[in-house]
Amino acid sequence: MSETPQQSAPSPDRSGDLRADCARCFGLCCVAPAFAASADFAIDKPAGQPCPNLRTDFGCGIHRNLRERGFPGCTVFDCFGAGQQVAQVTFGGRDWRAAPQTAARMFDTFAVMRPLHELLWYLTEALALTAPGPLRDERGFPGCTVFDCFGAGQQVAQVTFGGRDWRAPRRPLPECSTPSPSCGPCTSCCGISPRRWRSPRPARC
Repeated sequence: MSETPQQSAPSPDRSGDLRADCARCFGLCCVAPAFAASADFAIDKPAGQPCPNLRTDFGCGIHRNLRERGFPGCTVFDCFGAGQQVAQVTFGGRDWRAAPQTAARMFDTFAVMRPLHELLWYLTEALALTAPGPLRDERGFPGCTVFDCFGAGQQVAQVTFGGRDWRAPRRPLPECSTPSPSCGPCTSCCGISPRRWRSPRPARC
């Protein structure tokens, strides 16, 4: 979705095959998908119908003012290279205007190719990430390498429980001085954790 067909700004972390190249596409993102009038698009457009802003050279006539004209969705769309793949490889460079008999199949192919290219992009990014620490990974605890309590651990340990270690011996539980048939397994005055019992919650002593 560009003012003039041109290659998108290069990204050092993305393969060239997974980067949109508008100069080699036929405006497929402006034709194949459907638009619904919303915060992202100013108009309704059925799938397979060219956007009224699409020019004859497959560029966008309002590229410089997309947000102001009510098309912010176009500014964040990325085909991940699926456009030029369909246009130049799958259909050998024949555009849907010069060869209208290819239009429907081209648009359907783009609808399948685009999510596939997005998945390939995520896989490429994942392969470039640093692997978890070898020690924890080899011992079978990869989840420990990504877990974060966001400070909840020290809050519970030092503030809620005043620095008392859970390994330290617990004081004996006091006997209930006023037992009642309604108490059931007491969870209040006897200090037993309510997680040991099922609902409904027992009444207070």
